[in-house]
Amino acid sequence: MSEIRLDLTVPDLLPESLPVLALRKGVLLPGGVMPLTVGRAPSLAALKAAKGGLLLVAAQREPT
Repeated sequence: MSEIRLDLTVPDLLPESLPVLALRKGVLLPGGVMPLTVGRAPSLAALKAAKGGLLLVAAQREPT
């Protein structure tokens, strides 16, 4: 089995804006890794817009 290494460091120079992926259920902690199923059009667009693999992941709150 081959070994896979991920670089989870934050670059020194971040872009001025990042695409946002909202999580409906669950929380991704800093440095955490989890599989995500993405199907909504805005989420797919965020993944396509992620340049250099940088993406802001945020917990989505349900409207009250």
